[in-house]
Amino acid sequence: MRKRIKSQCPALAQVVKDAMREQRISYRAFANQAVDPDTGYRMSHGLVNDIARGFDFKVSPPVLRALAAGTKKPLAVIQEAAIRQFIRPFA
Repeated sequence: MRKRIKSQCPALAQVVKDAMREQRISYRAFANQAVDPDTGYRMSHGLVNDIARGFDFKVSPPVLRALAAGTKKPLAVIQEAAIRQFIRPFA
C-alpha cells in the first residue's frame, strides 16, 4: 500500500497542483513539459498524478529537475518544497 504524506504547510504536492492550475494544464500536459534538462528524464503522467495527490515517491535529482521544468519554477523552490513535504513531518 502506498503511503500518503501529510504536511502542515504547502509542500511539493501543492506546488505541483498550483502550477497546473496556473498553467491550466492536465497531468499529461504537465508530464510532457516535465523533462530534466540535464539527463532528459521524462516523468510519466501517473507519477505527476501521484506527486500532486501527495503520495510517497522516490526523490532524485532528475525528478526534482523535471518538476522544476514542469512547474516553471527555480530548482531551489522545488527542493525546498520537497524538504517540507518529506523531511518536516518527521521533525
